[in-house]
Amino acid sequence: MNKKVFIFIVACLLFMAVPQQSFAAAEYPDVNIAVNGVSLVGSEPLYVEKGNTLVYYRFFFESLGMTVDMNVELGRVYVFDSGEEEAKPLITLWLGSKKVMYKDKEVTLPAPVRRIGNLTYMPVRSISEMLGYQVKFNVDEQTILLTKTITDEGDKIRPLFDSFFKEGQINPSREIFTGQGWDIYTTIDSEMGVDFNFLPLKDSTVSVDKIGYLSDNKAVVRVAYKSASAAFKREIDFIFTVTKEKQDWKLARLYMEGPRYELAEGATAGGTVTAGQGGEAAAVMSGLDAYNQAWANGDAAAIIQSTSPAYISEFESETGLQFEVEMAQQAYSSEKQKVAGTYIPYLSADHAVVYAAELHKEWDDNDNLVEVPVDVMFRMDKTADGRWTVHSLLELVDSEMTITLQ
Repeated sequence: MNKKVFIFIVACLLFMAVPQQSFAAAEYPDVNIAVNGVSLVGSEPLYVEKGNTLVYYRFFFESLGMTVDMNVELGRVYVFDSGEEEAKPLITLWLGSKKVMYKDKEVTLPAPVRRIGNLTYMPVRSISEMLGYQVKFNVDEQTILLTKTITDEGDKIRPLFDSFFKEGQINPSREIFTGQGWDIYTTIDSEMGVDFNFLPLKDSTVSVDKIGYLSDNKAVVRVAYKSASAAFKREIDFIFTVTKEKQDWKLARLYMEGPRYELAEGATAGGTVTAGQGGEAAAVMSGLDAYNQAWANGDAAAIIQSTSPAYISEFESETGLQFEVEMAQQAYSSEKQKVAGTYIPYLSADHAVVYAAELHKEWDDNDNLVEVPVDVMFRMDKTADGRWTVHSLLELVDSEMTITLQ
């Protein structure tokens, strides 16, 4: 036999002898994981193989507040409990093996830790049970439920939010954040503070609605923030992730749901600032009228001119799109809404809130087209050259909103 042919055949046989595991696992895209009522949301799908559900190791452990380190040369994954000061790993996984070391004890998994595509996966049930979680599968919701009794440390977590909210403003200090959390806040989430602080309402309350513990060292917290002035009320729901560093809880990340507003009873009748009072108030209303007229005319250039530069900057930062290009595509003619009344419940040197009762045409129960008053409120920003521009619509308190811990 030709020597080259012989070498090729041997090479093929050797290749066929290596288990091609990446083709054995089936993707499980519609199944989720929830830990003590908190949904874990990741971009990597679960996989199932011979009855074993496999999860991406880094996503799983970091969701529980642990840190991971992979040694590619040794083919090992080290998992550290962030609540412990010791540098010794809590768990050691071997790639391609069912062997696991947990607290210096060897444990055998029902399926090996292995690569699927470019990621490393492991069996979720056995790892979870090893960490003390009970595992059940909710067929109706297609969710793997992990539950574990964890000591409530709400008395240590709640003071974080007193430091985060100060006199009706978001102005947190470095020491209440993790190192990474502070970096995220200062580079990404700082705009949240700008959006929040434009309206200082110092009569405020902060209450922790729910704490969902993922582990002894990580939790998700839902916080209800309410503030008010003589003119109106504001409600905002925040979702915070907090982690324990040694013995101290720190903020790791936060999410702010859209604020909801409600005019105080009698505010429009007894308010101190109305559209007809003072030149500045008139300038605010002129800016809002220019914005509405620009949309009614489908004039993209006028829309851009009457939109707050702060909003344009936020839009482009969040979407990666050019506002000017988007307006050129989205601007369209629409009927200008009639306004039954306007009111300015808040006006400062740089910002204003404008209430308007717009008359929208709707069909009633008798199929008649009638005008129905709809309450809307706008945030207005004053530009450096003195123009009043529209930043955004403010969501009213009776709008639908669903908060879930994620």
